Amino acid sequence: MRCRTSSSCARWASVRFRCRGLRSAEGGRIFAQLMHAGRLGDPDLLPAGTWPVGPSAVSASGEMYTVAGPKPHVVPREMNRSEIAETISDFARAARNAMEAGFDGVEVHSAFGYLLGQLLSSNANRRTDEWGSGTEGRTRLVVDVVSAVAREIDADRVGLRISPATTLNDIVEDDTEALYGNLVNGINDLGLAYLHVAEAPGQRALTNTLREQWSGALLLNPGTHPEPTGSAALALIEDGTADLLRCAVPCQPGSAPAS
Repeated sequence: MRCRTSSSCARWASVRFRCRGLRSAEGGRIFAQLMHAGRLGDPDLLPAGTWPVGPSAVSASGEMYTVAGPKPHVVPREMNRSEIAETISDFARAARNAMEAGFDGVEVHSAFGYLLGQLLSSNANRRTDEWGSGTEGRTRLVVDVVSAVAREIDADRVGLRISPATTLNDIVEDDTEALYGNLVNGINDLGLAYLHVAEAPGQRALTNTLREQWSGALLLNPGTHPEPTGSAALALIEDGTADLLRCAVPCQPGSAPAS
């Protein structure tokens, strides 16, 4: 969601307001998800004179939809040190703006090949400085962003979403178990509200490993594709695989989501 400025985030207050019944009557909580597209952006979708950035000048394969129609992904400009520092500050400021708009917390999106996921990737991140070059370097920005957001709005109002072993948006992750083990170790002592794992099909063993390493609440989006996650997945809570589940129903273009 757009929360980089207080004015853009304020527009979401009406959405939060419409959900207040669930929030108050059912004990619900509403978290805003914060994401930076990184190399998956396009000049047609950005302010005039700006260009997508990424950890390295490496484009993603495939196309994206723009106002001009489908276009191949552009080669991003490699982020410099000042831009990395600015990005960390942007996430923290966006989190503060979300709280001021009335949200209960935020989820930092580090999944499915967007900017933070690109830093974790061994094919999108070819840096040789402290922001790349091995699992510790590739996880550094994610840890720094989450830490900054936790300092800004309190850690128990912050979640982190990851998608270990995903290949979406042309992502390759070498040393996946060591990579995410290092990431979990870097955030374990922050006291976050939860870790949200979007599980890739066939990766239950990796999920179980992360469950053992992670000391807090684990929110799991089980890898049940092509079937939607249903009531049978509740067994994952009963057997201790997860503390919470993320469920959804497929929605075809042009149709209304199921109520």
